[in-house]
Amino acid sequence: MGMMRSDNGPLLHPIQPLKVSGRLVAKRNRDVTLPSALARRRQGLTDTRKMPVEVGPLIKRLRERHRLTQQDLVDYARLDRSSSYISAIETGRTSPTIAELEAIAQVFRLTLVGLIQEAAEDGSDLSIRDKLQAEALFGQLSDVDRSLVVDFMLMLQERAKRK
Repeated sequence: MGMMRSDNGPLLHPIQPLKVSGRLVAKRNRDVTLPSALARRRQGLTDTRKMPVEVGPLIKRLRERHRLTQQDLVDYARLDRSSSYISAIETGRTSPTIAELEAIAQVFRLTLVGLIQEAAEDGSDLSIRDKLQAEALFGQLSDVDRSLVVDFMLMLQERAKRK
């Protein structure tokens, strides 16, 4: 089973009980007390707008990293859906509601905003961390070496266009 870090805290088993605002979020025996997506819809706690970023590939990667089946994810997030719904999300055939996405994020001990930010970074070629590292390294080079790096990048760009 994969381990994960909880907000710079200790390593946690991905399915250990976790309290968020006094609520039990995930536990292997399915004793989860988060309200189901259906209950949240009934309480008017949902937003039916779709997400502007592709979250499917990230959800699949997180699910596989934590060795969860699609059915496990449905159960832990308390979604009133079948496992094929998770498959449809992961392949981009459908998008979860914000309430469903929030429930899925909590299974992976992420906030909704954190999940969306991570998905947005996945959609770009470079993460913010990669860009900052490249900028720092580039700044340490001499003018001649910077020129060589730029020439090399332009050559790689031309080569990629020809493929």
